Formats: sequence, C-alpha cells, structure tokens
Amino acid sequence: MGRHCGYLALVSALACGADWVFLPESPPEEYWEEHLCVKLSENRARKKRLNIIIVAEGAIDMKNNPITSEEVKELVVTQLGYDTRVTILGHVQRGGTPSAFDRILASRMGVAAVIALLEATPETPACVVSLSGNHAMRLPLVECVQMAYLGLLELSAAREKYEEFCVPMVMVPATVSNNVPGSDFSIGADTALNTITDSNVEHLTEKMKTTIQRGLVLRNESCSENYTTDFIYQLYSEEGKGVFDCRKNVLGHMQQ
Repeated sequence: MGRHCGYLALVSALACGADWVFLPESPPEEYWEEHLCVKLSENRARKKRLNIIIVAEGAIDMKNNPITSEEVKELVVTQLGYDTRVTILGHVQRGGTPSAFDRILASRMGVAAVIALLEATPETPACVVSLSGNHAMRLPLVECVQMAYLGLLELSAAREKYEEFCVPMVMVPATVSNNVPGSDFSIGADTALNTITDSNVEHLTEKMKTTIQRGLVLRNESCSENYTTDFIYQLYSEEGKGVFDCRKNVLGHMQQ
C-alpha cells in the first residue's frame, strides 16, 4: 500500500521494530543486498529468531529499479537460507476503521517502557506497562500474574475431589502467542492461530446455514508442495470466472 509514498511503510516499521525498511523516498545505497544480509545475520547471532523487512509498494534502488518483496525473499533464502514468508497487506488489514489512537498506541507504550527502564534501580520491582483509560501506567508484575497463580492453587486444592486434576501443573507467564517473556522460546500451540482457526470455522458454519453462497478454503503450509496457496487461488479464479471471485490471505505475524 502507499503507491509512491513510504509513510505507511515507515510508521509500520517503527511500530513493529522492523530490521529493515525500503522506502521510495530513500533508495538504499549500492550493494544494499550485502548490507541487508549482514544486518540479518547479526540479529540472528543475538538470538533474535524473527526478522521483519518492510517493503513499500513503490520502493526503488539508486538506479530507479523497483525492489519487490519477492526479490527480497529470494535474496534472503538464497544467501542466508532462512525460512522466509511474504505477507502482502491488502483488504484484510484495511478492513478496520482507521484510528489515530490505535496507530500510535504501540509507540506510546514503547516510550513508557523505555522511561520505566531508565528510571529503574536494582531495587525496583518488576513491572508491566499497561493502559488505563488514555494513560500509560506501570503495574507490578506480581499483581499481573496473581490471578493465574491463585487459579493454579485452586486447581491443585481440588485434586482430592476431582482425580482429573491429578496431573503435573506449572504456571508459566506467556504472551498471546505463548512466547515466554524475556526469551525466544514458545510453549505449546500458537494461541493466535487457534483463535483464527476457530473463528473461521464458526463463521463458515453460521454463514452456510443462510442463503449466502460463499466458501472458505484453509491450507496448511506443509500439506503439499504442489497444491500451494497460489495454485489453489489461480485454480478457483480461473474456474469461477463470471460466477464468483477469489481472494487469498496468508496468515502471519500481522494477524497475531
């Protein structure tokens, strides 16, 4: 999105902490391919498992040659051998009502977190930056996990009454993606993916009960080397000409 204006790409890169961003207004210098690979390699050496590269729609190099997301993906795969995926922002990401509050929320929380870090002392208890009304505030980490701790105690105390609870129980603080804070480990299944899948199944079931004639095809990334997302999209698009249209969307970090 953005055509020849890189504003959306720039603020997106700032909001998500991207490793690299390509903008039409600021073409990369010569040999940018080598610099990009070095930057990604350095970040991986610091145990950063996820690298994000933002490519604006009208990105070009110093010779006015277009820079595409597919070109960048091919470079990373060929030179570094990283598992690389391309997410094209389209109708799914544009479906919500734009909100200036939401757009700057991540930056505001990031600033509050940095200020908390600068003001912290060795005696300062661990805290979590949260939002109350329209103001960023700090909450003790102990209070944030207290409900989970009390819930675990209740489950443990109920073992005498319910033998189903006689299993090992461990409380692990984690994010919505089940990532353990302060580490690069993920525990169990991806909660965000489970939520997306459940929502799609429920929505499709309710919709098919009405007169709306629409279909949804879900594909796992490892199900087949031949029946790719692009192949299925092109197949339905060709066979459904004049009857229905098709759209594709690869679920990734943007949906989490």
